Amino acid sequence: LRAVMSKATRTPDLFEERGNWSYTLTDLSVPVNGETTGRLFTSARAPGGLSSEQIWSRELGYLLRLRGIGLTLDARVFDDRLSRLISKRLSVLDMASSNHDSVRLSGAELQAQWEITSSWSGWLSYGYLLNRDASNIEETAQYSKHSGSLGVSLAWSRDWRTSLAHYVSSGNG
Repeated sequence: LRAVMSKATRTPDLFEERGNWSYTLTDLSVPVNGETTGRLFTSARAPGGLSSEQIWSRELGYLLRLRGIGLTLDARVFDDRLSRLISKRLSVLDMASSNHDSVRLSGAELQAQWEITSSWSGWLSYGYLLNRDASNIEETAQYSKHSGSLGVSLAWSRDWRTSLAHYVSSGNG
């Protein structure tokens, strides 16, 4: 049985903090002022001064290992609160990023792995995610409400293994 509370941060990347975006056109078929290379008039510069994004995560989980039959089960429920997010999609027309966005992600996950024989193994996973209180539409489009996988693997030797898997995910509703 496990109970976890953690805090994480993500520092703004160089592009979000100091980006200077413009386009240079080359091989212009019609020269401009005698030049075949020119800079497009549209450009954008990041304003800077962003803070780190913050994530507070709480989790309750249970790990069950049945060595006799080679089965491992891991289940958890979680509640993650992401704040001061830099969610805005940056473009050459608008680089005005900010730390104004937030979202709450809650859900459950289940994973199972079964060592069927010394050569054969299989796995199954499922995740359910609720995306709530998103302050920006961008934060609702990045997550799947349902996701999972199913697979089997065969070890031919210590160096070679073959696996077959199926992964699925749904959109946000």
